[in-house]
Amino acid sequence: MGLIYIPICSQNTVDLDSNIEITQTISQKGAVVIMGNFSKPVTPDNVVLTIKYRNESGNWIPVWYKTFIAANEFNNNLIATFELPASTVGIQNVKIELSSNSNLTNWQSIIWQKTVYHYKQSDYTSGKCKLDENEYTYLFTPKTSGTVAFNANGSVGSIKDRVTSQQLSKKLDNITLSINANGTLDNSNPEAPVINIENPNNFATIASSQKYIYQGSDTSPWEYSYHDPVYIFAGKFSNAGFFINFSNWVMPPEEGGEQAGRGYLDFKNPNALVNRYYNLYNYINEKLTDVITNQEPVVIVISKVTGLRVYKATGGYITINALSNYNTVNDYGYPSLNGKDRGPGSENFFLSNTSRASIYGVGAIRNRQVTPAWNGTSRPLAEVETEINKFINYVGIFGNTVNPDTAACIIINSAAQPDAVDWTKAPNSYIFTGRDKNGNNVDGLYIPVKKAYEMWKNGNYMKGNTIPSGVISADVLWEDNMGLIKSKENYVLDIIGSGENAEIKIPINKVKEGNAVIAYKIDGVVYWSWHVWVTDDPTNGSTYKSYDDVKRELSNGTVETIPNSEWGWMDRNLGALGGTLNGEGWNRSGGLMYQWGRKDPFPPLTNNDASFYQITGSLGKVVYDDAAARLKCKFQ
Repeated sequence: MGLIYIPICSQNTVDLDSNIEITQTISQKGAVVIMGNFSKPVTPDNVVLTIKYRNESGNWIPVWYKTFIAANEFNNNLIATFELPASTVGIQNVKIELSSNSNLTNWQSIIWQKTVYHYKQSDYTSGKCKLDENEYTYLFTPKTSGTVAFNANGSVGSIKDRVTSQQLSKKLDNITLSINANGTLDNSNPEAPVINIENPNNFATIASSQKYIYQGSDTSPWEYSYHDPVYIFAGKFSNAGFFINFSNWVMPPEEGGEQAGRGYLDFKNPNALVNRYYNLYNYINEKLTDVITNQEPVVIVISKVTGLRVYKATGGYITINALSNYNTVNDYGYPSLNGKDRGPGSENFFLSNTSRASIYGVGAIRNRQVTPAWNGTSRPLAEVETEINKFINYVGIFGNTVNPDTAACIIINSAAQPDAVDWTKAPNSYIFTGRDKNGNNVDGLYIPVKKAYEMWKNGNYMKGNTIPSGVISADVLWEDNMGLIKSKENYVLDIIGSGENAEIKIPINKVKEGNAVIAYKIDGVVYWSWHVWVTDDPTNGSTYKSYDDVKRELSNGTVETIPNSEWGWMDRNLGALGGTLNGEGWNRSGGLMYQWGRKDPFPPLTNNDASFYQITGSLGKVVYDDAAARLKCKFQ
C-alpha cells in the first residue's frame, strides 16, 4: 500500500487521485464504494474532498463531497458510496480532488489509503439515507426508534434530541422537544411518522426545546460550535400565522437583555412576515398565503448559506426574498460583531402563536465551525443541499419518493460481491503451508499477474505507465532451498491464460521448506515479482498486546480496532523456517531481510550458525563464501 504524492507548492485545488478506471456494463448504472483510512492534519483552512466522474462529453461531474474542518485532525476510516450513470462505453473514469478556499502548502500530508469496489446494477438499491448525528447540532425526528416519549394518557410528551455530547463536545445531554399542547403520534405510514398537535386551550407555545443546549450557554453567549447552522423545519403549518424561535443569545440588561439576541421567523401576521437575527431584521416581500396553503406539508430552511427556502412536495423549493433594515437583500444569517463571525448563542426550537401544526422533524445542520481564529469557513452549498435532501427523504414528509441528485443512499445487497477489485491491493507475498484456506491439501498455488499490470497503471509511484506487449514468461528468480519450486528447465514456470488475466502456476516440493521470489517478465525483462514462503503454520505465536486500539484493514477496506481475542504475533520472523533457537532447523530461524521502500526480501549473508546462505535461480547461483570468515574476524 503506497502513498499518493501531492505537490508541496501552494495551491487551492489538487488531485488526490487523478484517474481511477472502473469497468462497468454498457448501458447499465453501477455503484462505487471507496473506503480506507483517511488522514488529515490541522490545516490553515477547511479541506473539501470531492469525487467526480467524467461524462461522455468529457466533463467532470461531482458525485460525492465531504468537508474536513481546518482545526480538526482526521485519522479514521472513510467510506464514500455513490452511483455512476449508465454509459455507452465500458470504462468509467473517476477522480478524487482536494480543494480549499485558501492556497495550502501541506497537501502532501493528506492521505487516503483507499480500496475501490464496483457493484453492478442488480447488486444494489437506492434508498433513503439514515441521518448522521455528527452532521447536526440538534436533531429531533419522531421516525427514529426510541426518541418519542408519551404521557400517561397516551399523548406525546416529547421528542428526544439525537445529538449528544458524544457527537458534539459542548452539547448538553438529554435535550428534548416538549409537546406542550395535545400531541398525537400518527405512524400509519412507518416511513413518515408525524406528530399532530392541536391547541384547544390556546397555549402560547405548543412545542419547545430547552432554550440553551450548550454547557454554560445560559450565562455565556460564546459556547456554540457553529456560526451558521442551517435550520430545517419539516411540518404542516397554518397559513393564518405562526411563530418559530430558533436561537437565543444571552445579553446583559444594559445591552437589551435576552430579547435583543433572538433569532426567529415571525409569521404571526400573514401579511407582514419578518425574520430576525439579533439586530438584523429581514422584511419579507411575500405574504404567507403566497408561500403555503393551510396545513400544506413543507420544509422550511433558513441560513446564510441557503437563504430562506420553502421546499414543497413537487421536489423543488421557493426562495423567499427580503430587504433588511440595513438595506441588504436576502441577508439571512447572524451579523458579524467587530469583524468576527457571531453565531446563534444557542440553537433551539419554539413553535407558538398557532392553533394547529404537525412535526415530521426539526434539525440544525452544522455549518461554519468556530475556529481558534473565530471566523469559520462555510461548507460548500452543494454539500449542504445534499444533507437537506437526505433530511427531507428520511422524515418522509413528501411520501416515499426519493429526491434526485445525491440524496439517495446506495444500499449494497447483503450477498453481493464487487465485480471490480482493486488489484493494487492484491498480495505481494504468499505463505504456503501445504493447505488452502479451507484446510484442503494442495500441491502448489497460482499467482494472478493482474497485480503487476494494475501497479504499473494505477500504483501510486508508477501511475500512468503500462507494461508493454511482448513475449511473456515467468521463472524462479531465486530460491534458498534448491528444488523448492518444481520448475522446468532454467527455472521456467508455466503461465495459465493470457494477458492481464493470466496466472503463474507455482508447483511446490512439499517435503522442503524455504523461500523463493517469482519473476514475471516481458521479453526477458522483469516487470514484477512475488515472494513465496514455504513453511508450516506460523500463526501460533504470542498474544501479548503492548498497545490498545491497534487497527487493521480488512480485505473490504474497512479499518477496525483488532479485537483482543484475535490479537497475535507470528511465532517466527518473516521467511524463517522455525521459531526456535535449539530445535531442528534452528540455524534458519533468522528469516529474511527487508529494506524500507522495497517490496521483496533480501537473502541474509549467513545463517545463525555462521554458515553461508545460498540461493539459486534464473539469476544464477549466489553464495557469499567468505561470509563466515568475515564474521569470525569481526567478533574476535
